[in-house]
Amino acid sequence: MSDYKVFWGEAHDNTYQFASMPVTIDEVYRRAASHLDFYAAAYYTAFANAFIEGGHLSETNKPYELILEGWKDRKRLDREWAEVQEVSLSMYRPGKFVTFPGYEWQGDGSSGDHNVYSLKEGLPIFRVNTIAQLYECLAGHDALAIPHHTAYHPGRRGRDWSVYNEELSPFAELYSIHGCSETDEELIGLRQNSHMGPGQGGGTYQDALDLGYHIGAVCSTDNWGDMPGHYGNGRMACLARELTRESLWDAFKARRVYGVTGDRILIDFSVNDGVMGSIVRVRGKRVIRVKVVCSDALDRIEILRNGRVIDTY
Repeated sequence: MSDYKVFWGEAHDNTYQFASMPVTIDEVYRRAASHLDFYAAAYYTAFANAFIEGGHLSETNKPYELILEGWKDRKRLDREWAEVQEVSLSMYRPGKFVTFPGYEWQGDGSSGDHNVYSLKEGLPIFRVNTIAQLYECLAGHDALAIPHHTAYHPGRRGRDWSVYNEELSPFAELYSIHGCSETDEELIGLRQNSHMGPGQGGGTYQDALDLGYHIGAVCSTDNWGDMPGHYGNGRMACLARELTRESLWDAFKARRVYGVTGDRILIDFSVNDGVMGSIVRVRGKRVIRVKVVCSDALDRIEILRNGRVIDTY
């Protein structure tokens, strides 16, 4: 089995979602550091065309007004993004707690929502409409664009898989507070946000696999800045040799990642000694090894091939 360590994190915690946040960005990072190994804040840019063109309504009758589009001018964006990066850098403690600066990109809604992360501070916020344009902007940077809630309607903030870059999007977030995007037959499908759901076929994680893409899978909360990595809405696991930005980043790019919806289940999975995320080219016999460690009784382990369960333990 592999000699990697499993580290736990949150890779989709929206910050500055509201005009007035209930906690400071410093406190959000401290909360993350209290129970997570790594944290990537998804700064909420609020400049997408997707909301207005999609007919989504703002919510002004809540304790914290949620005005979805157009309320952040360039000056505010620059100030908040600088604050996120400053705190991200100050909270990075190699060997103890790893941070990555990041923001949420939505474009015009046609390509699906993505979280943009960078290895280090300094990445600009790219105000472009399509995923093809975003990929072009990210080329040459140490950056990733991770799609989430992909099974919403393609073109209405679900993922259109016709344009895809394995290097820049090595994995997808298939479970969060929105529900599950693995297939279009999920009991926990995308039913939480009425203005975006329900989920459907075309943009699911399985659709991406059916197209032959090499893409990993993670879970994260899609929380709005109060408690990153809170139980029950998704956490991300990463297989790396040490708890540093560089080691985790190498694991991200190699797809040595997985997700859990609740408990921190440890999974060690290989095919012909190829570790999780590897591209294994073999002829003849395939040897699958699985080691699972959990904190309670396990219902079952399923092995899938081409979208179908081929074995159950």
